[in-house]
Amino acid sequence: MVGWIVSLLVHMLLCYWLSLPFVNRFRWDALALRDLTNFGTWIFLGTIVTFFAGNLDRILLGRLLTLKELGLYSIALSFARLTLEITNRVSSNVLFPVLSRSQDDQVTLVGQSIRARGLILLAGGSMVCAFAIMAPPFFNHLYDPRYAAAGAISQWLSIMIWFNIVLSSMERVPLALGHSRALFISNLVTTAG
Repeated sequence: MVGWIVSLLVHMLLCYWLSLPFVNRFRWDALALRDLTNFGTWIFLGTIVTFFAGNLDRILLGRLLTLKELGLYSIALSFARLTLEITNRVSSNVLFPVLSRSQDDQVTLVGQSIRARGLILLAGGSMVCAFAIMAPPFFNHLYDPRYAAAGAISQWLSIMIWFNIVLSSMERVPLALGHSRALFISNLVTTAG
């Protein structure tokens, strides 16, 4: 730990001395700061809501289920969420940059988002169906027999995952348009629902 801190200090001092003709000063652009705080506040609040929405089921079920049942549910959920994670990653890393480039032309943005959403829903739906079909044999053959019930739980969770894919495939549009507050409200309503 001490070595890490010393190396960071040495790196900082070397960077300062190597750029000595230039003086780095801390400056704020008031307009940029206002935009960042307005946009960032809603992103931060939306992240909190999304975190609770993603974990609310385990919080509530922890009170209703036995430890064994909650363990089966958690294992099934971790496998079922794989499809959602893949589609969210595609939406974030591929769809969002494409939509952000078209934020000034809303007609193009809507057209691109509809086409991309169709592909995401087709791929996500295919993965959800394949998982729902393959979950029972997967847990029966690769897991201890005590975990066999996780296959049936995964099939039920696939329905929830499908609805999450449907919702999450469109949440990049308000973000690309710079409407982080609308995304926060949407996440809040979805969580309450």
